[in-house]
Amino acid sequence: MSSLQLVTPPTVEPVSLSELKAHARIEDAASDVVLGVYLQAAREHVEAATGRALLTQAWKKTWDSSWPGHYWERRSQRMYLPKPPLQSITSVQYIDPTGAELTLDPSQYQLVQEPYVSYLAPAYGVTGWPATRCQPDAVTVTWVAGWTDAALVPAKLRTAIMMLAAHWFATREAAAGILTEVPFGVQALISSEQATGLI
Repeated sequence: MSSLQLVTPPTVEPVSLSELKAHARIEDAASDVVLGVYLQAAREHVEAATGRALLTQAWKKTWDSSWPGHYWERRSQRMYLPKPPLQSITSVQYIDPTGAELTLDPSQYQLVQEPYVSYLAPAYGVTGWPATRCQPDAVTVTWVAGWTDAALVPAKLRTAIMMLAAHWFATREAAAGILTEVPFGVQALISSEQATGLI
């Protein structure tokens, strides 16, 4: 089995408060705080719906007992890492059969990135992964994901965030259930950007 955990969230949003206010035609500052909350919630929704990380953030994934966990991963020796695009691998740690916690040298693996999926594989000439102890969280990979600048985030995803945040702001006093709805236009914008990395 494996688990996924956000280690460090992004410190900025892909859409600025001023951009959202221009989009929603809001001129005063009275609602800036609640608009900021909606911006964060909209970004989190888009990230969850697409399986992507939009701006720089750190993630950690653990596997129990073996490298990698799933049958189709073991056959290919690939360790799939969700939340593309990946910027860098921070560390690959594992518990060896004696119980020692070790860090795998970066020369022993390679990061392969494709448009919608990223994975680690043994480096060229390396026959496989080191032996691990049979226990929970035997292998831990930590990495940095997301685009490095808001201008690099696909325009359709930034537009979806603006549309969704503006929609939630406009319907915040509406009947129960409205805030859980996602406009069709938002769904259409994010549907083509869904990542396929295995979790």
